[in-house]
Amino acid sequence: MALPTSGAAPREKNFPMKVDLEARQKDDQIVWEDCAQTYEEQVVEGHPDIRSAESLEEEWLGHLLRKRSWQRPEQIHVVEAGCGSARVLAQLAAAATQTEDLEPTDRKLLQAYRRLRPEGAFHSAWAQTCGKMVGVDFSRSMLALAEERFSRIGLSRWIQSRRLQLIHGSAFQLPPTAPGQPWVICLLNSIGVMQGEEGARALLRSVRQAAGASGVGFISAYRAEAMETHGLNQYESTLEVAGIPDWLEGDVPTGCRARARQSPRAGEAQEVLPVDWVDESGALTGQGELRRQPDRVRQVCLTGQVRTRSGYQSRWYPWSQMAQLVREEWGEAGWQISPGGLDRLRGRPLQWLWFDPTGWIRESLG
Repeated sequence: MALPTSGAAPREKNFPMKVDLEARQKDDQIVWEDCAQTYEEQVVEGHPDIRSAESLEEEWLGHLLRKRSWQRPEQIHVVEAGCGSARVLAQLAAAATQTEDLEPTDRKLLQAYRRLRPEGAFHSAWAQTCGKMVGVDFSRSMLALAEERFSRIGLSRWIQSRRLQLIHGSAFQLPPTAPGQPWVICLLNSIGVMQGEEGARALLRSVRQAAGASGVGFISAYRAEAMETHGLNQYESTLEVAGIPDWLEGDVPTGCRARARQSPRAGEAQEVLPVDWVDESGALTGQGELRRQPDRVRQVCLTGQVRTRSGYQSRWYPWSQMAQLVREEWGEAGWQISPGGLDRLRGRPLQWLWFDPTGWIRESLG
């Protein structure tokens, strides 16, 4: 189930960010400022296969934090790189909050949230060890959605008291934590949208530095080996997030964008994608179809590298490539796991990376 990646010493902690990486980060920032709301609706809270992967992350991260809280009652501080709308931070805050401490309106909001997200149920040991939480994202629009989320579930007091900090900044330069054990996380393939391999390496270094010698780093990513069964359909179902993938051919009417008329699930092969043409206001102007290019599809499935017509890029890293990155950047403290061994259905398209200098995660997962 787990693949150790020992045998190489980690690289130096102080690393220069190259100019081209900074430039690409700025270009991507523009995309995310523009698509934040659409991403929240169609991806984070939308596509069923993506929600499946999210729920697996939520369950196991919550389980491990609760287990750690029972075993060693020390303060745990969670830092999330690329936090987006703070989906997981909200769950962890909910699990550390007693409804009796809230005003009646907030109490009702939190109770309603817990009915939908059982992982947010109160846990006494976690409430005692949960320290401060930090969410870092380079998109102000995403951070605004995170603040809205905490207010919507009755937990705005976490932001008001600064027990949760939402920071507009780079995942490559994470802030230090208060005394205790830091858990540094980066979820839902955020590593795949961080400016290619150079950005992935910068993220791995940043996580290692923020976690330190006693902390934990956790990165959840999709794998290229699942692109054919899971990835193609996900990108084709969410055309309005970052545009039309370049393996789809077909003319788009001037002044319009494409919206998929259906959301194919994992394993559902389709060569033709029915679409609606919508204008800038979102009004329907017509219908059409986009067709897969077989040669380009084969290349994407081989490399996991996705490009859209707008120039946006993201990646599902092959298992072997990610293993090499972990080995070179985290050394003996890093290892890689296929969560398909924990949950065959939800974990199949994923790979999890653990920075685990104390060995506690490896011991806990077996």
